[in-house]
Amino acid sequence: MQTRGRAVTLYLLLHAVHPNPIQRRLLALLRPEYFQYTDTRAVGVLVRCLLSYYEQLNQVPSKEALSALVADKLLEEQDDSTRSEALALIQQLYVPPPLEAFDPQVAQALFNHLVSNYYKTYLQTSLSGFSQVNFDDLIKETYERYRTATSLSTYPPDLIPEDLSCFFRTKDRVTTGIPFLDLYMNGGMEPGEVYTVLGSTGSGKTLLGLQLTYSTMLAAPANDEVALFYSYELPRDVLIARVVSMVSNIPISRLQAIYDDPTLAGEIGQPDEFDKIHRAVAFLNKYCYFRDFSGEQVDGKVYGSGGIPEITADIESILQEGRRVRSIVIDWSLAMIRREISAGRKSHDRIVHYLASFVQDFAIQVARKYNCAVWIFHQLSAEASKRSLHHVPDHTDAEWCKSFANYAWYSFSLSREDVETHLQYIACTKARRSMLRPPTVIRKTDYLAFAEVGGDYKFIPGVGIRGRQ
Repeated sequence: MQTRGRAVTLYLLLHAVHPNPIQRRLLALLRPEYFQYTDTRAVGVLVRCLLSYYEQLNQVPSKEALSALVADKLLEEQDDSTRSEALALIQQLYVPPPLEAFDPQVAQALFNHLVSNYYKTYLQTSLSGFSQVNFDDLIKETYERYRTATSLSTYPPDLIPEDLSCFFRTKDRVTTGIPFLDLYMNGGMEPGEVYTVLGSTGSGKTLLGLQLTYSTMLAAPANDEVALFYSYELPRDVLIARVVSMVSNIPISRLQAIYDDPTLAGEIGQPDEFDKIHRAVAFLNKYCYFRDFSGEQVDGKVYGSGGIPEITADIESILQEGRRVRSIVIDWSLAMIRREISAGRKSHDRIVHYLASFVQDFAIQVARKYNCAVWIFHQLSAEASKRSLHHVPDHTDAEWCKSFANYAWYSFSLSREDVETHLQYIACTKARRSMLRPPTVIRKTDYLAFAEVGGDYKFIPGVGIRGRQ
């Protein structure tokens, strides 16, 4: 036992035993194991008896009561030396200290230092024999426990200010560039928010994600901002072909005809078409970044198995270029998790756990940290995908995890396309800052972007899509 360790122990326990501003908070966070690497067993027994008494009776034991509890505990174990040390320490603790001996800030700093040392030693003793999967889980779990354990400071005053403008400002709201989404979202996206879009295979989730990426920048361009699209399923060449078709308003079949044989491109393509294509490419290169995280090689390297840290590292590099991120699209969540599983960074057995915290993790580590909006795409469950088109999928119909969208500000469901009419609908099933509205009937244009056709069609619950006439 080191003198420095005992001095820290005494100072913290003085704040736990005697009345002061952080006494109750300290008693709520203190744990016997925090002393196991820095002090003797006598301290651990003393703290355990102190906390047990406090939890049962909601008050600190008297010197006599704590001495009796410790003596009884150690008498059973016939540990005379530890009992003598613990009783001597109790005598020191209950000597009334002068008022100037209490300093909440110093006590908080020492407590954080004590907990830091505990978790550092805990990690060092736990790492041997761990696989990469277990290591990642151990680090995340330990960090969460440490963050909770060191929240000793009292909550700041939370009086409502006289100036309420900060609670109602809309100046940071920015259009999605897609009118029917803006209508659901009371004008558009806001930095720090996370949204989810659910849909079955083939419903057009990737197309909507691409449209979200370019449309916000097209509607409200800003030279210092970019929109990001992370694809964990489709390779870059497929994405670029689709998004160039969208922005140039040229059907993808026409682009294929023009460029299928490069030697004939000048003969087949019209001058105005090339002008549209060049302007589309210039716009996309300036305002939109498309990241191929599907597992395909990009310049000899493979990306996409690093999870959120890989994304934040990419964002940091963009910030170093002097650009800010306005919005991010993740296409799609389970594919991202599976890429980490294939790299040995996560366990397949915990997929539901990863999905349950997926949206919240992005909210904390990306949206709020970088002051941007995040769109996360996810599959509908097989059961929900099989239902008839007149049944509106809910955000609780997410594949693998019903609580997937719990932390989302808005959640949308994209229906399947009717094979005869090529119509489908999008529904907002969760809204935090506006009223819910009926589903909107939409259709893909020839250049693969979604457009509202609500003027001609409407969705009738329990019936489906019907013409207004």
